[in-house]
Amino acid sequence: MKFGDGNFCRNRIYYEDDRRYKKMKEIKIMLPSIEDVKKFNMIVTRYTGDVDLVSGRYVIDAKSIMGIFSLDLGKEINVQIHGDAPEKLAEELKEFCVK
Repeated sequence: MKFGDGNFCRNRIYYEDDRRYKKMKEIKIMLPSIEDVKKFNMIVTRYTGDVDLVSGRYVIDAKSIMGIFSLDLGKEINVQIHGDAPEKLAEELKEFCVK
């Protein structure tokens, strides 16, 4: 259904000019030491997009160092990178990747 200059969808109006398609990349990492957590957090904080850590049923903002420490760091953690250039951040996080 058309409404005005945009599309009407579930009580929201999306104008053609406002559509922005963001990319997402997912990688698996390990953060076995406190130093690794600090370094990871410093790298992620510089990124302008959203970065989430997923461990089991928990989803944590990767820019929150307190949130990172609330996870079980003995297990693999999935990192979901959202934004315009997720590949660039994934490359910077390569040292933490599970092989």
